Amino acid sequence: MANIEVVGKSVEEAVQAAAAELKIPGNEVQYEILDPGSKGILGIGLRPVKIKAWSKQAASAEKPEVREKREERRERPPRRPAEERPPRRSAEERPPRRAPGERPPRRPAEERPPRRAAEERPPSPPRQVAEERAPERREEPKAPAPEPTPTAPPPVTSGEEREKALALLRDVLAAMHLEATAQVRSETEEEMIIDIAGSELAILIGKQGHTLDALQFVLGIAVSRGARPRRRIILDVEGYRDRHAEMLRHKAHEYARQVKESGQEAELDPQPARDRRIIHTELANDPEVYTYSEGEGDDRHVVISPRK
Repeated sequence: MANIEVVGKSVEEAVQAAAAELKIPGNEVQYEILDPGSKGILGIGLRPVKIKAWSKQAASAEKPEVREKREERRERPPRRPAEERPPRRSAEERPPRRAPGERPPRRPAEERPPRRAAEERPPSPPRQVAEERAPERREEPKAPAPEPTPTAPPPVTSGEEREKALALLRDVLAAMHLEATAQVRSETEEEMIIDIAGSELAILIGKQGHTLDALQFVLGIAVSRGARPRRRIILDVEGYRDRHAEMLRHKAHEYARQVKESGQEAELDPQPARDRRIIHTELANDPEVYTYSEGEGDDRHVVISPRK
C-alpha cells in the first residue's frame, strides 16, 4: 500500500484523516511527521501539521525505506555493456609513480619556451624617491554636532485652559446624546469647578459617581497638558457632589454612634478614595472613635473603631 501525505490542525487529527483515507483503524496507522506546523500569533503564521502515513500491515511486509531504495534503483539508467566501455590502460602505458618526496623530471631544454631578451622585457616603472613622497595627512576627528535643544511649547493660560475644558466637555455630552450645558462655577489657581446641568444625567454620574470621576480624570489630563501650573478640574452634575458629601457625613456619624454603643468596630462598604477622605475628615475630631482604611484596590474600605 502506497504512502500518503495528510495535513491537519494537530497530529491526532492528521492521523485520523490518514486512517479514513487508508480505510484502516487509527491504531493501524504508522506515520512520520513532515511538518510539525505552527499555531501562529492571533491567526497570523498559522500552518497545519503534515504527516506521511502508511499501514502497519504493509510496513511489516516491507519497510518504506527499503521500498523507496528499490524504486530508486529501478529509476537509475542501466549500466553500459562491457564492450561499450573504454579499454583500461595497461601497466606499460601508465606513467610511472613517483616516490614520496621525489620531484617531477624537468622537461628537456628543447621543449622549454625560449626566454625573452632583456630588451624585449617591458620597462618597470621607476621607483619613487623617498623625498618626493608626499606626507600622509591625517584628518582630525570632527567634533559631534550639538543636538538641537527641544523647545518647550508656550504655557497655556487660564483662559485658554477654561475654553479648552468647556469645548472638550461639550463634545463628550454631544457624543453621549445628552441635552446638557456646562459652565464654570468657580476657579482659583489650584482648581476649577465645572457644573453640568440638564435632564436625565444619571448615566453621566454612574454607580457611586464612578462615571463622573472617570470623565473628570480624563478631562483633567487633556486640559492640563502644557499648562503651568496645573490646576485640578472638578466636575459636578446639578449639585451631586454636595449632596453625596452630605450623605456621607450623615452616614459617618450614624456608624460612629453604633460603634460607641456596641464597643465593636464597624466596617463600611468599599468606597473610592474621595468618599473615604470625607469620612476620615468628618470623624477626625471625635474623641471616642477613630478611623482607618484597609483592603486593596476596589475592596479598600473605612473601618470605624472605638478608642480604648
